[in-house]
Amino acid sequence: MGVLLKSIRKILVELIDRIDSGECATTDEQERMFLDLCTMIADKERRVSKYEACRYLNMSRAKFDRYVSEGRIPHGRKSPGFKELSWSLAELDSRKLNKC
Repeated sequence: MGVLLKSIRKILVELIDRIDSGECATTDEQERMFLDLCTMIADKERRVSKYEACRYLNMSRAKFDRYVSEGRIPHGRKSPGFKELSWSLAELDSRKLNKC
């Protein structure tokens, strides 16, 4: 586990402890924002545009296109709500695990 993940875990554990003890003073808006963020991170079937996929994988669009043409990243699909092709985070994670 990397340093950033350890830091995130520590913060989450502290937050859970405060929630369990009733000492977590947050607004409804903060709770909604946090829930949206957690859902976004955990939902690996969520579809993203090429721009978001490049940011997620930390690569340029040219490199992304090259990897798609080489088969190192799966081809995108047309999905409702997208004018262009989209990729699921699960597809992109499999690419990250294969360390292309």
